[in-house]
Amino acid sequence: MSTYQPTIPPKVRTIAYYTALVVGALATGSAAITAAVAPEHAETVAAVAGAVSGIVATIAGGLGVVYRPDGQVTTEDLPEPWLDDAPDELEDPVR
Repeated sequence: MSTYQPTIPPKVRTIAYYTALVVGALATGSAAITAAVAPEHAETVAAVAGAVSGIVATIAGGLGVVYRPDGQVTTEDLPEPWLDDAPDELEDPVR
């Protein structure tokens, strides 16, 4: 078991998680409603909603927000590098 203690308090991370969840839902909803009600403004609203969602998600991610209430990961839990099994030459999927 790891002795790692996160520097961001769990309450702050939980608030950031739910804030990002609500902002994402509101941004998606506002873009969809604007497209239906005022299509002339849909592009602008979608751009602003995407930017706001991206900013909030980046901040939440930076705080280490992951919904794993009981989970802890240590380096022992990680799989072996998957590239060890990769072929030396990959096929061209376009051919």
